[in-house]
Amino acid sequence: MLTEPHDDPRADERRRMVESQLAARGVRDPAVLAAMTAVPRHRFGSRDRIDPWFDRHIFPNAAFPSLGRLTDAMEELLVPEDVQNLGEHYDPTLMAWHRNVEAAWPRLEARYGARFRRMWTYYLLASAATFRSRFLQLFQIVFTRQGTPQPPGARAG
Repeated sequence: MLTEPHDDPRADERRRMVESQLAARGVRDPAVLAAMTAVPRHRFGSRDRIDPWFDRHIFPNAAFPSLGRLTDAMEELLVPEDVQNLGEHYDPTLMAWHRNVEAAWPRLEARYGARFRRMWTYYLLASAATFRSRFLQLFQIVFTRQGTPQPPGARAG
């Protein structure tokens, strides 16, 4: 299932990004890296829910996967142990980032310019709105490899 053909013109770029992000978080297990980079992008979600402006300026080739798509895409390799929806907390986080950028703007303006400020403001405020309205969710999922015992301290379902 994970090897089905797909059309991802940025597959190499995506693989390198996933590997670097996981490595930066201390994830170096080759099986986990292989699982995260082997799942075709289209298995995580369709592009029809992504604003074209976000695709062009903020997150090229992005997808907003549903919880079902995420777990379905990983089910052959990993076992979901815990799922937490952090979406309600992301709205105030984005709003705090916006306030911080605005407060720091006099120091940042020469480096980033007015165009960046407009794009970043739009990104932060539009994203906050999607989480406030619960149009988008942010899930934290703890996975283990198949055959691995459930981690100590995992929340009971």
